Amino acid sequence: MEPSLATLLILMVGAIAVIGLVTAATAPVSDLLGDSQWSVISVFHGLGATAFLLGATIAVYLAWRLYIGEIKAFKDLKWLAAFSTLMSAVTIAFGNWIYIGYRA
Repeated sequence: MEPSLATLLILMVGAIAVIGLVTAATAPVSDLLGDSQWSVISVFHGLGATAFLLGATIAVYLAWRLYIGEIKAFKDLKWLAAFSTLMSAVTIAFGNWIYIGYRA
């Protein structure tokens, strides 16, 4: 049985929500954000990295199943690869923005 793109999207959004809720419930917000002027940018960097990690993990899992011939979900794999690429670019952009601020 091949997972649909909607199922994978719901799984990824749910995993990010659970990670965010656990983090918000167990850590003080001031410690998460910090006192820096780059705190909000750091949050977006972290969210982008989390979304990239989850998307890339699901994409690698689907790629392996496609490679061994278990599924034919090439369309879903293309979407996940594009999503992972986008989240990687977002994470790198925000990370570079933070680094520029720290180096200035």
